[in-house]
Amino acid sequence: MLAAVTKSPGVMVLDDVAEPGPPGPEDVILRSEVVGICGSAQVMVTDPVAGRRDLAARMGAERVAWGDHDELLTAVARWTRGHGPPRVIDTTGDPAALAQAAQMVCSAGRVVVVGMSAAAPLRSGIFPEKEIDVVGSSCATAADFRAAIRLVQAHRDAIAALLTHRFPLTRVREAIECAAGSHSGVVKVLITVSGHKASGGIRHE
Repeated sequence: MLAAVTKSPGVMVLDDVAEPGPPGPEDVILRSEVVGICGSAQVMVTDPVAGRRDLAARMGAERVAWGDHDELLTAVARWTRGHGPPRVIDTTGDPAALAQAAQMVCSAGRVVVVGMSAAAPLRSGIFPEKEIDVVGSSCATAADFRAAIRLVQAHRDAIAALLTHRFPLTRVREAIECAAGSHSGVVKVLITVSGHKASGGIRHE
């Protein structure tokens, strides 16, 4: 996922992954925070999977899109009226995403790297040319986890919309296979340890 935060027109979320498949664990908080919790903020989401684009639209995304590298850059430029978003957050784990984020972000903007990847192929000159900041971020402290818990507690409906499948711990292998994309319609897979009824299929509300 590449998420770009803007003041005008608003907030943009880009699920820019090399292969179709469910987003990573960090996307639950990011997507719920940016799409389901922003209220009046405007959101753009790109994702290779049509079902997840539909979900983003239902959760409040102003625009959803998908395409190749150039098509996404064009879509972002049009959406931001040619300025580019001042914030881009990369959680893809795709080495090519950092270069794309650097191209998307506006001059003097910031790229936040959350996804883990191998060596990233990009031209380093773009950093001083556009005067952009590149910073790393990780949910690594007790305070971070407390903030995440408060976020989930305050926005249960937005989080629940992402939990499409539920499995008991005894079926963890099946859950992992489902999360890897073997089941259609998967967004997030929840493994229950105890105290919850789990069928292992699509969650029934």
